[in-house]
Amino acid sequence: MKKIDDTTLIDSNCIIKIMPNKSFINEDVDITISGLKCNQKVIVRAESKDYYCINCGMLEQGKNSLWESYGVFISDDNGNIFLKSAMPIDGTYKDCNSMGLFYSMKIKNA
Repeated sequence: MKKIDDTTLIDSNCIIKIMPNKSFINEDVDITISGLKCNQKVIVRAESKDYYCINCGMLEQGKNSLWESYGVFISDDNGNIFLKSAMPIDGTYKDCNSMGLFYSMKIKNA
């Protein structure tokens, strides 16, 4: 097991694939997690300092605002999670959507 932060342990066999490595704003990002145990509960978090939300005012965003989102998922029988087809059981978004972690980002409260 590998320690990721203060609360999360992940098996060293876990593989996270993000395709493509770089994308345009109108391009979907495909995130796949494999190497998990069957029916394992996983929290996937996204954070960004380089994010702009058209629905949020410039004063609210400020410079160097930290944005975050998350989803809680259960791996399938093969120990995989495909974010494009996985429904989060909790998180900042509720629908099955490969871009859910991106569109549901909110400014992190200090």
